[in-house]
Amino acid sequence: MVIIRGPWDNYNNHTPNYLEHLNWLKEISSEFPKIKVGFKHHDNNKNNFEKNYFNNSNVIYVDKNVNSYELCDKADFICSWASTMIIEFLSIKKKVIS
Repeated sequence: MVIIRGPWDNYNNHTPNYLEHLNWLKEISSEFPKIKVGFKHHDNNKNNFEKNYFNNSNVIYVDKNVNSYELCDKADFICSWASTMIIEFLSIKKKVIS
């Protein structure tokens, strides 16, 4: 199993749960190739784990310098792993899941 260590890896199932959500993105992008599925990390991310994880998949790795608010404003559906930003998009009636 891949071990992802960071300050947010604070419970036993954090890594398997995180990897499961990354796999869901891969599966969705594979099963529905007409849908653009993107992944954007926090601006302060310092590693390339997810970028490498999505190699050879249909998931678009979005540059972390892209404005998240503009990106989400254009999206039809937004999902998030541990981001409070998702609540902000609920307030403008976006379809979101966290």
